Amino acid sequence: MNLKPGMPVADLLDILKITKQSLARVLRQLIDTGYIEQRTGEADRRQRLLYATDKGRKFFEVLSSTQTSRIDAAIAALPPDGKRTVLKFFVGMVEPGDRPTLDRLKLTEDI
Repeated sequence: MNLKPGMPVADLLDILKITKQSLARVLRQLIDTGYIEQRTGEADRRQRLLYATDKGRKFFEVLSSTQTSRIDAAIAALPPDGKRTVLKFFVGMVEPGDRPTLDRLKLTEDI
C-alpha cells in the first residue's frame, strides 16, 4: 500500500498466502486506526484498492528507515553485481508457482 498505492486486496492476499477472513480483522483495524484507506476500483466497482494514509506513510517511514540504511550499507559492501545477486536470491526463495505474481507486480524488474 505504501510501496504499491492502489494495490488490490486480491494481490495482497496472493502475496501473503492468507484468506480474506484472515486479513479482514487486521485490515479493518488498520483502516479504523487511520493507517490504510480502502477505495472502490474505478473500472471494477467490486475491486477494493488499498492506499496508505499520511499517518500510514509516516509510520512506514519510521519503521523502515533503520532497516533500509542497514540493507543499503550491506549491499554497498558487496561486489559490483551484488545487488542483483541478492535480488535473485530473494526471488529464488519464492515458490516457483508464485513467481508470476512477482512479475505481475513488477517486483523483479531490477534482476
